[in-house]
Amino acid sequence: MRSNCLKWMTVLVGTVAFTVSSALYAAGSQGHHNHDLKDHPMPHHSRASAGTPGKAEHVDRTLSITMHDNMRYNLEELHVTSGETIRFIIINQGKIPHEFTIGNHQSLLAHRDMMRQIPDMHHEEENAITLNAGESGELIWTFGSSTNMQAACLLPGHYEAGMKMEIRLH
Repeated sequence: MRSNCLKWMTVLVGTVAFTVSSALYAAGSQGHHNHDLKDHPMPHHSRASAGTPGKAEHVDRTLSITMHDNMRYNLEELHVTSGETIRFIIINQGKIPHEFTIGNHQSLLAHRDMMRQIPDMHHEEENAITLNAGESGELIWTFGSSTNMQAACLLPGHYEAGMKMEIRLH
C-alpha cells in the first residue's frame, strides 16, 4: 500500500511541476510579438547560405522595389551572384502595410506560418522590412550561396496572393 501511495505522489508531483512550468513558459511567451534573427525560424547555417546584412560601403548595385496593393512587387524575378551586395530602396505605394523579406524558401514558409499565428508581429530582423502605406525604407543584403531564394511579403494572405519574387543565383 505504501508503495502505491508513493507512486501516486510521484505522479502527482510530476504532473503539478509540468503544469506549472508549462503555464510559466506560456505566460512568458504571451505578448512577445517582436523577434529578431536569433528567434527566426531560419537555422543559423541557412541564414549564412541565404546571405548576411550588407554594408553600405560594399554595395555593388542599388535596386528600387515598389510594393502594391495588388499583392505584387515591381519585379517578379531578380538575378544575383554569390557575394553580391545589393541596396534595396523599398517603397510601399499601397494603402495597406506590406513587407519585403529575403530568405530561402523553407524559412519564408516557416515565417509565414508564424505570421498567421501572430499577425501583429513587428520585425526587427536584418533580412526584412515592414512599411506602412506610403512609407519607404532601405535594406542592404549580401547574398550567400543558397539557390532557393525569394523575397516575399509574409503578412497574412499576401504571400498566398502572389506577393513574392524569385531570386536566382548565377
